[in-house]
Amino acid sequence: MATHYYKFIAIFILVLASLSTFVAFANDNAFCVTGYGAEGVTYFNQLNGFTSDEPLLFVFAGIIGIFFAVFLGFTRTKIWFLVINVFLLLCLAIPMNMFSTAPFYQVMYDSIFLCNHYILLISVVMFYVYCWVVVLYLFKSKY
Repeated sequence: MATHYYKFIAIFILVLASLSTFVAFANDNAFCVTGYGAEGVTYFNQLNGFTSDEPLLFVFAGIIGIFFAVFLGFTRTKIWFLVINVFLLLCLAIPMNMFSTAPFYQVMYDSIFLCNHYILLISVVMFYVYCWVVVLYLFKSKY
């Protein structure tokens, strides 16, 4: 398979993963975290104030992913592809570190395994697949 197909597949997976974060936010009542309240599992839609809006940070991550997918489509060399991907990861870290109730990985883990938020699971798996396809493209590409 030609290496530009790997690049196209990587960008396509990034767009799908970013769009799936929008769909994950549409199922807002499935975001939860443990250890926040007195009871076991606390749903974000039960909280008041800014903490109830924290699942909105996944939408920001999706917007960042779609924004960078456009830039990745215009890259010509694998060095620029790598640079933009590193900058993408740095920009994705910004909204993920804005969670105040718990770290983002705990929110994702609890929402997936305790609250059965399978759309978020699909989104996370797609982001991991995206990373693997990027690595595959970088190793297969000659330029």
